[in-house]
Amino acid sequence: LLMFILVTVAAVDAPGHEWTAMLSGVAVALSAALSVLGARASVTLLTQTDTVAIALRNMMLTQDGPDRQKQMDLIQQAGALSDKNLELLDKVMVLPQGRQLLKEMKDQRAKYQTGYQALTALIMADKADESRTYLSNQLRPVLADYKKAISAMVDFQKGILEATAKSSDQTYAQARTLLITLDVL
Repeated sequence: LLMFILVTVAAVDAPGHEWTAMLSGVAVALSAALSVLGARASVTLLTQTDTVAIALRNMMLTQDGPDRQKQMDLIQQAGALSDKNLELLDKVMVLPQGRQLLKEMKDQRAKYQTGYQALTALIMADKADESRTYLSNQLRPVLADYKKAISAMVDFQKGILEATAKSSDQTYAQARTLLITLDVL
């Protein structure tokens, strides 16, 4: 829909088309709304990733079965929320750069999930030393790469929002000039 509006605006963007400013304004507003949704989804992914990391750490600190199960439940909830946000990003990412960043996030997430599942197995087997070694040497670098991919998406969304704000200011100025001109005529 956004692409249709943008193409339509570009096609009719000629002198004498008073509604061009209105269509342009709609396109800017739609672009901003999609960017806000994408930014929220990306930030939620960051917070849910932190939730998983904290739950894993908590599992390492205790041997209490019910507490470990509680942490596993938190990890599953964080995973489900992350899945929903990735689905949302898949719907709102229309630009090629956004699609590429989303692919990178998904690839890094798959690596992180594999890594934290391996760590969970070590924890549940009560292999404390191996768990710490695995966390430090294997999982932390993977987590860093995943968070870097998410942060790149957040930065991309921020850039879109900033560009949208600038475009919105320009659209307002054009519409104002058009309305003043129409009123004079």
